Amino acid sequence: MAQVSEAVHHAHQRGIIHRDLKPGNILVTETGQPKILDFGVARATDSDAHATRQTDVGQLIGTLAYMSPEQVLADPLELDTRSDVYALGVIIYQLLAGHLPYKVNRKLHEAVQAIRDEEPMPLSSVSRLYRGDIETIVAKALEKDKERRYGSAADLAADIWRHLDDEAIVARGSPRRSSSGRKSCGRRPASVDATGRHALRNWSRATFKSAVTSVLESPALVA
Repeated sequence: MAQVSEAVHHAHQRGIIHRDLKPGNILVTETGQPKILDFGVARATDSDAHATRQTDVGQLIGTLAYMSPEQVLADPLELDTRSDVYALGVIIYQLLAGHLPYKVNRKLHEAVQAIRDEEPMPLSSVSRLYRGDIETIVAKALEKDKERRYGSAADLAADIWRHLDDEAIVARGSPRRSSSGRKSCGRRPASVDATGRHALRNWSRATFKSAVTSVLESPALVA
């Protein structure tokens, strides 16, 4: 996912916001290299934002399950590269937890409200292996307020690499509270972190295929 995030940042550097990042739009080659697909709903970051608003305002563009809180407002002027960072956070959460951070198989307005207002269950509630850095990285990518997210997909990628290299992550600069109400500070025991890093390193084509299947079978798709 660090490589996927770097690929997304590459598009951002060329002035393109994808707007529909999801497992189905990520291809992993036989050599393990990820490629980003389907820029059909992509939008230039600044140059045509006002023109886009004239045609997109009031329309949900993308796949609901992976939309950021600002994207479900259906106002293209609210979108920027951090909206794609949020989608990357949803993908990582789904791959690790085996399910999406929110239930979107309900009425549209209820799904939109969930994305905007509900906090996802901490990854540590899925497995204690994700407590610490992994949970913190994903939580920062999934911040409701885009100002509190990673500033770029490159920043997200850099923190993933730091974790994989057993270095301190930048996201720990803003300690989050755990589900028990205590601040989540400090690193996890080495054995736990090592297992978590193994999970991050070993997302295979089969993992993506499984995630893609779950998305395609979901009714929560918006063209």
